[in-house]
Amino acid sequence: MTELFDQIKARMLRPVPRYRAIKDRTGDRQGMLTVLRQMPVEPAIVWLCKCDCGTFIEVESRRLIHRESCGCLRSLASRARWSKHHAG
Repeated sequence: MTELFDQIKARMLRPVPRYRAIKDRTGDRQGMLTVLRQMPVEPAIVWLCKCDCGTFIEVESRRLIHRESCGCLRSLASRARWSKHHAG
């Protein structure tokens, strides 16, 4: 019984194989975001990014191509729309 337990434990401690190479995105720019480094988060690949406004944000690799900012761009656009329609 302990031999079976040892085999299961050994399988659980084995590292999960990566089937594709991870592209190092350090220094890349995506919109207002600059990628600083990869974060040690499993199982997803997460990057620490800095927005031009100064905010730090963690973004999953699969979402990085869709992110333009930390959220400040959305609030700036909203403020611009509001002032356009409510100018007095």
